[in-house]
Amino acid sequence: LIDDDYTVNADRMVLYFDENKPLNVGPDDIYAFGNVLISSFKRNENKKIVAKSTLAADKGSIFRKKNKALFLGNVKVRDDAFQLDSDQLHIFVEKYPQGTVFPVMKKGEAPRRIRINREYELKHITAFKNVKIFRKNAEGDEKAYGDRADYFIKNRKITLTGTAEKPPVLYKGENT
Repeated sequence: LIDDDYTVNADRMVLYFDENKPLNVGPDDIYAFGNVLISSFKRNENKKIVAKSTLAADKGSIFRKKNKALFLGNVKVRDDAFQLDSDQLHIFVEKYPQGTVFPVMKKGEAPRRIRINREYELKHITAFKNVKIFRKNAEGDEKAYGDRADYFIKNRKITLTGTAEKPPVLYKGENT
């Protein structure tokens, strides 16, 4: 599945289209199985790719009408400054107003807005089981481990929880 801003690859995909919409609008729901890989591209004014992020998982479901996506099994999110691994990932997005400008962030700074494509921005993500987060930061790299992580983008806040047997852990800078 190829779009201007992203590609979705998988061993098998099932796409559901709304019969009342033209096909070029794209599918309403996507179910992907086996070696799911989503690559997202950020382009400059000249349409040249200046940044790329990827999400890989064993299975994935994207529900465009519900503004959410679910990924299961060996989930890995990667970009230039951030990595997240987990067993399960839930992504929630929202439409942004036309003409919205997404500010350029300094290297190592957590963004307040993350553009997904021409219409949607990331609102909230929740990662479950065996959560590992790595972030490059100007003050030193950060690593976090836990059982669950909730990331609220506009607040730039991650809530990390664990279990009684395995509490959450945060390493910052040289503490590793």
